Amino acid sequence: MRDPATAKIEIRRPPPKRWMILQQTQYQSLQQVETPRQPLEQPAPQIPEEQISQSGEEELPSDLQPVFESIKQFVSELSVEETHALFRIMARLKGYGMLPKEYVAMQFVNLPLQTLTKYMERRRMPRTRKRVAGMKRRVILPTLKRDLQISTVILMDALERFARDYPRHRGRVEEILRALTEPREEEQLENEEI
Repeated sequence: MRDPATAKIEIRRPPPKRWMILQQTQYQSLQQVETPRQPLEQPAPQIPEEQISQSGEEELPSDLQPVFESIKQFVSELSVEETHALFRIMARLKGYGMLPKEYVAMQFVNLPLQTLTKYMERRRMPRTRKRVAGMKRRVILPTLKRDLQISTVILMDALERFARDYPRHRGRVEEILRALTEPREEEQLENEEI
């Protein structure tokens, strides 16, 4: 606080007694309120240990394994430019430009915020085949795998948009989308029982 008469800056703090009273009051009120705690949400289901791979990632269900193998082959066939385009499409669908960048970076696997900013704003994506292969292996494939498990709609939309821009890959993308939209064996069995 500035004193207009002397033009000196004076910092005012409450006396220590007030601090002690506030702390004691808060502590006493916490002790008095002893209500039993109830869980706000159900505990997360436990994943059997055989489903967790050595890297700590969850394994895909058996019906999604062939789909992911098709996705891996599709990504391995992409050129440098196509890899960059797929990454940009994924980032925009995850909210880049609409959501805070931190949230978008958290939706990718193994992608820090600084790298996302470097890739999207400065257009400084990897250019050599070796670095692009590393980007595919570390960022794109694990993110697509997680999208396959969690948010299939985003995965399908990203693939559709990519196929629209790069018609050379339309056949492979349609094959992946068909595998995703076909009813699974478990669902077919359930429907037959009903």
